Amino acid sequence: MTEYSCQQRLLHFFTSCPILRVSRLYPYSSILKNVGAVFQTMYLVATSLDLAPCAIGCGNADLFASAFGTDYYTESSVGEFALSSRV
Repeated sequence: MTEYSCQQRLLHFFTSCPILRVSRLYPYSSILKNVGAVFQTMYLVATSLDLAPCAIGCGNADLFASAFGTDYYTESSVGEFALSSRV
């Protein structure tokens, strides 16, 4: 009898935006629409590769800023996406 071990890998993608540099050129709604387009593409590719995609709708911008050493008011997270293998 053959035993198979199943290991699940999880990748967490952050999408950040330099708020002060971009907000003068593009409205915030345009930034969110672009993040949505990237997430849609990631969903389509992950599904075709038989992976498990998941957009995270409740990100923590304070935690992102402290983890990556950025200033909350100049560059903040605008989208988070998790990707793992199917179990």
